[in-house]
Amino acid sequence: MADGSLMRFTHETLPQRVVFAAGGSPSAVAAEARIAQALGTGHGTTRTASAGLAALREVLGAPRALRDYGMPEEGIAKALEPIIKAIPAGNPTPVTHANLTRLLQAAWAGEPIS
Repeated sequence: MADGSLMRFTHETLPQRVVFAAGGSPSAVAAEARIAQALGTGHGTTRTASAGLAALREVLGAPRALRDYGMPEEGIAKALEPIIKAIPAGNPTPVTHANLTRLLQAAWAGEPIS
């Protein structure tokens, strides 16, 4: 991941990574609510940071998916090891090849993480 591709990964996967990292812990849920409020989406039915980030992306007209930047789908498998090596030990959600693959597939397609 060179020449800005890590930055694109960071930007394009942010909504998926917020959902992934939260893991449903009470402190994570509270933090996500504060982020949503800061993004102006903490009221009504949209109370998640990922929804707020998605709304911001729509306002800005930013691309939705890694594929929009030209990442081939087979690039997901190539990205796994460099990303796994860069994840800090204290990550709130344990990262495995399986859950990272799901995150990258969602980011590649521009869809919410399942």
